[in-house]
Amino acid sequence: MAVKCFINPKCESPLVKALTDGLCTEFDRKGTVIFQNRRNVIKSFVLADGQTLVVKRFRVKGWLNTCLRMFARSKARKAYENGLLLERAGIGTPAPVACVEQWNGRVPVCSYYVCAFTPDITIQPLLEGERPDERMVDAFAALMAHMHEQGIVHHDLNLSNVLYREENGTYRLSVIDINRVTMKKRGELTLSDSKDDFMRFTGRLDVFLAVAYSYARLRGWDAERFVRKQTVKKIRHDAQWTRRKKIHHFFHHGFC
Repeated sequence: MAVKCFINPKCESPLVKALTDGLCTEFDRKGTVIFQNRRNVIKSFVLADGQTLVVKRFRVKGWLNTCLRMFARSKARKAYENGLLLERAGIGTPAPVACVEQWNGRVPVCSYYVCAFTPDITIQPLLEGERPDERMVDAFAALMAHMHEQGIVHHDLNLSNVLYREENGTYRLSVIDINRVTMKKRGELTLSDSKDDFMRFTGRLDVFLAVAYSYARLRGWDAERFVRKQTVKKIRHDAQWTRRKKIHHFFHHGFC
């Protein structure tokens, strides 16, 4: 097995190197599980100096994904490089520390993204509670507007991928799950380019409308006209998503 490792020069230390050197052999038996599904596992690791780091393992499964990953950056490499990009753009994200790629010859096996631990929590309860928190509506709209003005699209900006903390009465937001982030030159990003962020962050129309109005005002656009157009697109998008979900469920469970 061959291993490639990239460490952020700002974070380089013997302890970080020891962690990254041992991930491929020790990830399964060390650390504390934070999240796990069929494809990925996220764990926290406490270093000897008390520093806590978070590691997400991306497995490469299926022959098609394996072939694609032979010629493309791993998901961990994308997350690491996107983390550096977001930091340079002034967009909050847990500090990128390192990425590790494991190869069997020319065949990718898995990759690991290492970042700083954050105690921040998801904004979802504040926006999708009984009534959307107005300050969080504006804070989230401001984050999305700032990203898009910088030419950056997250592509998986559901509310569980946006974290916050409160400082002196102000919400400070950051984004996670950043391996799909893309960037264009500032000023070149069109509304069509950013549709993934706008259509997918919530399934609730009242939350969508509140954020859309705030976003349009921040961008200096005609809010009424913008919201009318985006609402039609949102309703169409959600209907298509519901149909796809039903078809997926039928083919996976309908013959049982």
